[in-house]
Amino acid sequence: MPAYKAAFYLIVIVTCLVLMTGCETPAGRVQIQEVYIPVPAAREVPAVLLEPVSADRPHFVSPADPAATSALTAEGERALKGLLLALQGRIEAWKAWATE
Repeated sequence: MPAYKAAFYLIVIVTCLVLMTGCETPAGRVQIQEVYIPVPAAREVPAVLLEPVSADRPHFVSPADPAATSALTAEGERALKGLLLALQGRIEAWKAWATE
């Protein structure tokens, strides 16, 4: 192919590309609009739920101790039961607060 034909085809291709870019539709106008979205805020936790659980702690004893029934004395079992009830009450209080 002679050089003048190659140059001619190159000019035709470049001209077509330039003309085709002129046919493109302009982009639409951009409008910025503020949208207010409510953001949930954390609620204050009641102070009573943040306090340590106040219950007697059980004292474990050796299973070989004659007063032991379950590695606890009878008094220790009452203390453990009181602690478990206090913790269960705290859990219920947290659930009640969370579902308000």
